[in-house]
Amino acid sequence: MLSSITPLGQRGRSGSWGIAVFAFWVGALASGAAIYSMLGLSGAVLGLSNNLLWVAWAAIAISFVLDGVGVRPPGPRRQVNEDWLGSYRDWVVGLGFGVQLGSGIA
Repeated sequence: MLSSITPLGQRGRSGSWGIAVFAFWVGALASGAAIYSMLGLSGAVLGLSNNLLWVAWAAIAISFVLDGVGVRPPGPRRQVNEDWLGSYRDWVVGLGFGVQLGSGIA
């Protein structure tokens, strides 16, 4: 989605590309770190067994194979709402896109 935030596009919307990109990276790193830290902590608290760990690795391997074959999950093609580009400030757009993409679940 960062390809939607281009220097020329931001200039056309009277915005700052640098601010939007910086906010994108902050949002992506913060949301990714928060979500995956919580997942790691929950795994440590639950004391996942070695067998369950192998099941998780198998699920990840199967998803890579299915992705390579071309099987895609159902849903919209876009991950984030492109209507934000003209509606909100640069930092809100960058931060919102970053949080949605950084979480990996949006």
